Amino acid sequence: MIEKRVYEEEMPSEHKVTTVLDEETKKALEDRAREESRSLSNLVSIIVKREVQTWLPKKDTPAERFLKQVAKEGKRPNRKELAELSKSLEVEESKLIEMCDRLFQS
Repeated sequence: MIEKRVYEEEMPSEHKVTTVLDEETKKALEDRAREESRSLSNLVSIIVKREVQTWLPKKDTPAERFLKQVAKEGKRPNRKELAELSKSLEVEESKLIEMCDRLFQS
């Protein structure tokens, strides 16, 4: 039996970009890369990623969603939300339930 294999070309997870820098900027980046034991390319990639992250909409963590829900709506989180929050914060779910019981006393 002959096995037929199909190879699909994968999209690269990283892409190369070429840029032009003035001498002062290039030197400053090279000095910093050397101080951090990085390549110039790696340092520039990190700087660009950090800057782009400031442009993107921020995704709320479970803790942030919980606090917004409590602060804005005065709404008690349900069990599923508390379970997600407890995993995210690495806190026992029972402790969060106790806290909610104290916050939302009738």
